[in-house]
Amino acid sequence: MFESQESAGWKQILTLFAVVFLAFFFLLFKVWPEWLRVGVYYVSWYLLVALIGTAIVRAIVWFVFFHFGLDIWIFPNYFIDSDNILDSFRPMQEMGIREDWRDP
Repeated sequence: MFESQESAGWKQILTLFAVVFLAFFFLLFKVWPEWLRVGVYYVSWYLLVALIGTAIVRAIVWFVFFHFGLDIWIFPNYFIDSDNILDSFRPMQEMGIREDWRDP
């Protein structure tokens, strides 16, 4: 059940080396090869466009269905801060009928 002090020490040392390596890896961005920097730029750009595009599409869908008395949300937890990033995409959609849909 409990790990020995010796094996826990090795895991801690390996974790420390991994964190230090990753820190130096990202701090030395200027000396990365050109193809890797361009790849990171493209991945970052397309990820940003996809996230903003999703936010715009979900607002348009809500706006259209709002006038018919429905509350439909695509990714209802999209802007919720949580520990797990995947929780922002669960559930995928949520639907409900507004109580004021019959008001003139």
